[in-house]
Amino acid sequence: MLQFSYKPSNATVVNNGHTIQVDMSGDNTLTVRGSTFKLLQFHFHNPSEERVNFKTYAMVVHLVHKNDAGQLAVVAVLLDPGVTNTLINKVWTYMPLEVGDRVSMPADFIDLNELLPEDRRYYQFMGSLTTPPCSED
Repeated sequence: MLQFSYKPSNATVVNNGHTIQVDMSGDNTLTVRGSTFKLLQFHFHNPSEERVNFKTYAMVVHLVHKNDAGQLAVVAVLLDPGVTNTLINKVWTYMPLEVGDRVSMPADFIDLNELLPEDRRYYQFMGSLTTPPCSED
């Protein structure tokens, strides 16, 4: 079971040339298999890199977490068009257009609970990162 402990936090939106990334501050955590991971950032891929039962999705949000041992846990939230998402609208409002630009969002503006689906069923797999440095663990 995944246990999310997310609260409204400060964030900075970055256009890194590969994707739009939101660097997080605050005490947002994920607990899985007895290990607690701190949320570092989340970023987007369009279309999704994952498939479920051969279905592709329009977009995915990767929530990147790290524990004290340096291990990563990435949660993928699959998205399809048609349903407005408050959190994504907030990010898009502050999204920098130029590569390398960073935009600070208002204090406590990002609450990842607005992104998580009500249905918390999930698939778990081991693999490499899909963004540089693309390391495996």
